[in-house]
Amino acid sequence: MYNKFRIGIFCLLFAYVAQTYVGQAQINNVKFDHLTVNDGLSSNRVWCIFRDSKDYLWMSTDMGLDKYDSYDAKVYRYDEKKPGTISSNSILSIYEDREKNLWFATINGLNLYDPAKDNFKVFKNNPADKKSINSNLITSILEDKKGNLWIVSGGNCLNKWVPKTQSFISYQFENKQDPINVRPSGIMVANDSKGYLWVVSFSRGIYRFDPVSGKFIKYEDPSFDLGKHCFKSLYIDNQDKIWITSDGYGFFSYDPVTGKFEQFGSKGDGKGTNHGMILDIIPESDRYLLLAVDQGGINRFDKLSKTFEYIIYDESNDNGINTNGIWRFHKDREGILWIGTSGGGINYYNPKKAKFKLYKHSTNNPKSLSLSFTGCFYEDHQGLIWVGTDGGGINVLDPETDNFTVYKHNPSDPYSISGNVIRSMKIRITICGLEPGMRGLTGMIEKQEGFFATCLKRITHQVSQAGPFGILL
Repeated sequence: MYNKFRIGIFCLLFAYVAQTYVGQAQINNVKFDHLTVNDGLSSNRVWCIFRDSKDYLWMSTDMGLDKYDSYDAKVYRYDEKKPGTISSNSILSIYEDREKNLWFATINGLNLYDPAKDNFKVFKNNPADKKSINSNLITSILEDKKGNLWIVSGGNCLNKWVPKTQSFISYQFENKQDPINVRPSGIMVANDSKGYLWVVSFSRGIYRFDPVSGKFIKYEDPSFDLGKHCFKSLYIDNQDKIWITSDGYGFFSYDPVTGKFEQFGSKGDGKGTNHGMILDIIPESDRYLLLAVDQGGINRFDKLSKTFEYIIYDESNDNGINTNGIWRFHKDREGILWIGTSGGGINYYNPKKAKFKLYKHSTNNPKSLSLSFTGCFYEDHQGLIWVGTDGGGINVLDPETDNFTVYKHNPSDPYSISGNVIRSMKIRITICGLEPGMRGLTGMIEKQEGFFATCLKRITHQVSQAGPFGILL
């Protein structure tokens, strides 16, 4: 089933979060765009987002899985009567391995997408088969540096995928967990520079796994409560320091060199997060981390100063995040930051868009462009920018004031520009104009004390052909 997706996602120019934040606790000048049910989403409650190598945007909502291209959305739903459908509408994670295989972690099995058949192969636990996956609750997927695929299941087991036999080797690090309320959650397993895997579970502590020996080592500090029976996520930075978020217990770090944990507060005072329910974490840069805080917006953490800034919902700001319920992040290969929310659909950030200033016509500003449809440009020796429009005459931008001066054809003024459709401009400001209803009219003009005067003479020709790219004499 296809629904029209009214925004062409992939023609946008994106990068990652800008480096120009001001040093204040609350950030209000970061501009976001939004995709909601009004734009074709199945739901505004977005659990996870992933852009694959073919530029499809996969989105898991509380209604199920959607796949978007630049124009349409295809919906994938669980249907027990139809083989090949996804095994659950609750998808916790999406991952693409180096072989371009797409994996979907659900609360009822691991799914491998078959693009040729446009369906899914499902892997579930079989108590009678020790080579099956350990549990049907799949929370995270990770490929290590050697190309091995690891799946966290049940919150207590690492499963290694064996492609040749289409089976799994299970490494259990905790006893079976009690059922837990399913929530959107971030990554529960990550690589460090030494080749170890670090895993967070639903209970206290973190685990280091050695893929060579198959052994786990648990690290915990009784004086720090990372949370028992809750979802957590982690991120390992370039210095191998481990940053941990928990759903209800706040934000922590662990330094393998010193063996020490550190906990940050949640009072919103700039020294801690503004809420304890933190569902995801992602790096902005080597210095800054972004935290997805449910009902706290986006918290930005400075690792050097150990201070926090907050990007929160402001109903008076249409360009800000549209909800404080931030659930998941996804950074694609172009640096696009996609944000899944609890009720605002997808928010996304485009700093390149902020770096390029947009000039367009505004009916409320007489100093704006006379027409937004522009086609040619010229910068003169004074630094003024001459802009030719397709019906609005010539606009001259003064970069110092950001104002435009507009020159249009005036039938009662013989010294005005000869036409308002400007096709090209050259040195000495040569302008070719073409008006609807005329065979052709061109003139060579120059700027003289704020008005146009004939430079050589007005040249009138009957043109043999007029086209969208100019005129033929």
